[in-house]
Amino acid sequence: MATLGDIIKVYVKPSMDGRLIIRKRGVNRLSDRVRARNEVFSNAAHSGNLSTACKGKPWKQFVSCLRKQGSQYLK
Repeated sequence: MATLGDIIKVYVKPSMDGRLIIRKRGVNRLSDRVRARNEVFSNAAHSGNLSTACKGKPWKQFVSCLRKQGSQYLK
């Protein structure tokens, strides 16, 4: 019988003020479409445009800002 640890992975992420992150185990999205989308987002993130637009905001506003900024690149 599967235990909870076999189904989900829980860890603390210090960069998110120690929040708990819960992920399903074994979910890997590796289709060509997902890889292309990840590449576009990665390029935008590494250019510094995403983080500088949202820098210095409280955590919830920062996450919301990143979501809005990122969606511009992924259309």
